[in-house]
Amino acid sequence: MDTITIEGWVLPEIRRVSIPDIDSISFKDPNGFEGIFKFKIRDGNVHVECDIVSSCDNALQFCTVRSLELATALVDIFAFSKGWALSVIVDFMTRGEERRPIALSEQSVQAYCNAFQSAAEFQQLSNLVLPNLSLRFAFRDLVSSLSTLNYSAIAAARAVEVIRSQMASDTSESQAWEVMRNKLRIERSYLKFITDASRYPRHGNRGATDGGTQIVVTHRAWAIMTRYLEFLKRGGKEELPEDMFPLLTA
Repeated sequence: MDTITIEGWVLPEIRRVSIPDIDSISFKDPNGFEGIFKFKIRDGNVHVECDIVSSCDNALQFCTVRSLELATALVDIFAFSKGWALSVIVDFMTRGEERRPIALSEQSVQAYCNAFQSAAEFQQLSNLVLPNLSLRFAFRDLVSSLSTLNYSAIAAARAVEVIRSQMASDTSESQAWEVMRNKLRIERSYLKFITDASRYPRHGNRGATDGGTQIVVTHRAWAIMTRYLEFLKRGGKEELPEDMFPLLTA
């Protein structure tokens, strides 16, 4: 049986979190991956052993992601019992004799991040974003979702709704969507896919949207945020030029 060890931390480290040992957990994914997880969380150190019972494509990724999710759930239970704000990161994987660093993130979104081409543009956008509470939270939602896939649809919808509100805060919701679509050059169905995918997760059924759909939703949210940043860079009034920004379609 292949065994993968995942290591990480509970933050803030000053809490030196230690959690009572629990029985091992058997966890099976619909795609065929199955593992048995054992946890040890001592003095802020997270140690997870995953015995792979049934492998699949990307088994290492599944093992890592599930280790993070399950360890986070344990820490969340503990945090709730204490009234503490805690979070978990994982940063090392060991398989056999090989120990290597890891950094969980959905790298495919990089293709949609083209709003920052220079240090001057970064400064310009920072000046626009930092004073804006809602926009700051929209960025946090999107970035947080990269390591928590089942949050992606929720994060995408929340970020898109922030943009809608920012673009037309003094109109009705339906009019604000229309303003957003017209000025950022986005087809209605492109946005509806995001809001539809988020509906069940936002109302408590977090497993209702499959992983492939959530990746598509994440890509679309990144593309829309990039469009909005381009809109702000150009003064935040006129529709984006058609020759530079083709219509985003489903």
